[in-house]
This record gives sequence, C-alpha cells and structure tokens, in this order.
Amino acid sequence: RSVGKWEGEIWNRRKGGEVYPEWLAIHALRDAQGKTTHYVSVFSDLSHFKAQEAQIEHQTYHDRLTGLPNRAFFLDLLAMEIDHARQSLGTVGMLFLNLDRFKSINDSLGHVAGDRVLAEMGRRLQGFAEGGRTVSHMGGDEFWLLVPSPKSPKELARLAAEGLEVVKSPMDVGGFSVHLTASIGISLYPDDGQDTVALTGAADRAMNQAKAGGGDTYSFHTEEMNRSARKRFDLETGLRRAVAREDFCLHY
Repeated sequence: RSVGKWEGEIWNRRKGGEVYPEWLAIHALRDAQGKTTHYVSVFSDLSHFKAQEAQIEHQTYHDRLTGLPNRAFFLDLLAMEIDHARQSLGTVGMLFLNLDRFKSINDSLGHVAGDRVLAEMGRRLQGFAEGGRTVSHMGGDEFWLLVPSPKSPKELARLAAEGLEVVKSPMDVGGFSVHLTASIGISLYPDDGQDTVALTGAADRAMNQAKAGGGDTYSFHTEEMNRSARKRFDLETGLRRAVAREDFCLHY
C-alpha cells in the first residue's frame, strides 16, 4: 500500500492440499487519482530449487558411501553439545570405532568389496542413532558416535560393548563370509577434554590403546595415555632434530 509493490518467499497451497514454497511478487494498479483498483500477482514455484538445495546440503554434510553424517556435520554438532553441556554443567560422551585389520579386506577382496563392507557397517551402526545420539562416518574404517548427556560412564561402556557385537556379526560380500572386529575408544566431556579437538583426540588415543591390546575391545581415555602420547611425540621430535643435526653415529 505504501510503495505499490511487495515480493518475497511464502508458503502456498495447491488445489490438492499440498503445501509448497513460491516466490511471490504483488504490484498495485492505481487509477488517475492514485487509488488502488487492482493487485497483480506473479509467482514462481520454488519446489525444484528447494529440492536441489536440500540435496546439496545433504551431500555437504553426509558421507556418500554410507549416507551417514560426515566429519564436518559431526564436529559442528559436537561443538554445540559441548556448549550446551558447559552451560548446563552436563556431560557429553564420544565413541571412536575403528575396524580391526580392515586393510586385509581391501587387499584380498578389492576396494569394491571394502566399500560394501563399510556401507553395511554404516547401516548396522545407524541403529545406535536414537535418543539424540549421532553416528558418523569419518572416512575409511572409522566411525564416531556422539552421546549427549550420558547417565554415567557405564552407559558408554554398554554402548561400546553392543557396538563390538554388532561389528562381529558376519556379513556376506560377493559370496565371501567376512568376519570383523573393532577397537573402540571412549572419551567424556569435561573430564577428557574441553573442546572438540581435545575430546576427539582423547577418544583417538583410547582407541589406539584398545587396538594395541589386540583389538575387539574398548578402552576409556586416561591421563596416563595422555602422558604416554606426549612422551612419544617428544621422543619422535627429538629424534628428527638429532638426525637433522647429524647427532647420531653408527657403530658396528
């Protein structure tokens, strides 16, 4: 009424009752005295564009192979959960699952078979995505599970044990029966980390601890793991510097 036109995105309804998005432009027609006599409406259906946007967004935040949320999605969600837990003095749990000896599948049966195994594993682990939990495929043979507000570490241990059993169930891949196990690392906010980097790193170290024990088990992060990882890093750094400075001499 004030400027003679308006345009914007609205929701409309088709004759059949279906609601759809449209871009609507309305223009006022005035007579010689400036009085509005008619309104002309022109619209375009945005359903196709919205579907394309949704597809692009899904591809951006989901893994192509498994259809699960990807690393970017998981880290964004983890950061939000940590922020919420910080404000509410709550907790956030994380499980880092790595398939044991998965490389042998690719080496012996081929990468196509390996992809089938990962897709099936993603489908199985999707069953853990309930009650606010999120399962994500990081790529390769790594899967992460986000557990908002776990009641206790025992709940995380129970989920880890269930995850190990899910992985163990044999699967048929091109006529071959594949048997796998997994190593799972567990970390908990705020005890094991105050941000996404610290929490995922703690879960990674715990997973490596489980794998070092032979696999097919889970391990909680401990401060001793942190000290051990730092000691190993310092040793590697010192060795590289010593090699660069030619501090070593070889004796037979």
